[in-house]
Amino acid sequence: MIQQRKILSVSLVALFLVLPIAGCLDKQTEDKISANDVKISPEVMIAGKFQPLVITAKKDISVFIPNLVIDPISNYVQNGTVLDMKTGETKQLISLAPPRINSAFVFLAEYGNLNWPIRSPSESWESWVDRGGFNDKEWAVTRVDPDEGASLDTLNRTSENSADVVPIRISV
Repeated sequence: MIQQRKILSVSLVALFLVLPIAGCLDKQTEDKISANDVKISPEVMIAGKFQPLVITAKKDISVFIPNLVIDPISNYVQNGTVLDMKTGETKQLISLAPPRINSAFVFLAEYGNLNWPIRSPSESWESWVDRGGFNDKEWAVTRVDPDEGASLDTLNRTSENSADVVPIRISV
């Protein structure tokens, strides 16, 4: 009888110790970023034309738009931006789908991410993504808070390592 109680006690203690660990492991797979974490429209952009780009977040996430965008406050055109988005949030930007190409891209990373991989100026986004260049982390930009009179973060080159990102292809 005493032996059975000892076994039961040890089993209960082991169970209570294992449950929190199991929860941690499960959360790691849940937090992995995927292309399904956002909805982007339109699914096809018109090349060479400024047009609305609407992004809806399905989880807390940061989105890097490496194309020309118009700042809605200053009305200035800038070369890319980063948006931090909370679950369920929708943001619209006016973005230029580059001319003479088949695809534009946005990139996803953990919410609040500062550093992003970028391509070399001598390489297209398409070939860079196709060869997995975003994993090389050779070139990177960091986000910079907007100046007074503007609303979008700007980007500067950095020598710091960039984050892991997930590319999303938008047909053009």
